[in-house]
Amino acid sequence: QMELPRAVENKLADWLILLADRGFGLDWADVPIYALKLAAEADPSTTFCASAGWLRGFKERHPALARHRANPFERNRASGLNKEEVLFYF
Repeated sequence: QMELPRAVENKLADWLILLADRGFGLDWADVPIYALKLAAEADPSTTFCASAGWLRGFKERHPALARHRANPFERNRASGLNKEEVLFYF
């Protein structure tokens, strides 16, 4: 089985960090799905398999991902994001 090219893996890691910084972190179980998608985009004939071993190695190669977790909204901020408030603001 083919390995995910380092550039593609780095692109995935950067995207995951961006999502987490914006409050939309993914569950680790979802990461292989996106890895497979990026691998197929990079090379449609890829034989890459996002196995549990690959995910373990991915986490080890990108330790910054463990520090980027999605932060939940505070209750008062979340409650302020409703249709009436948005219409009033705009």
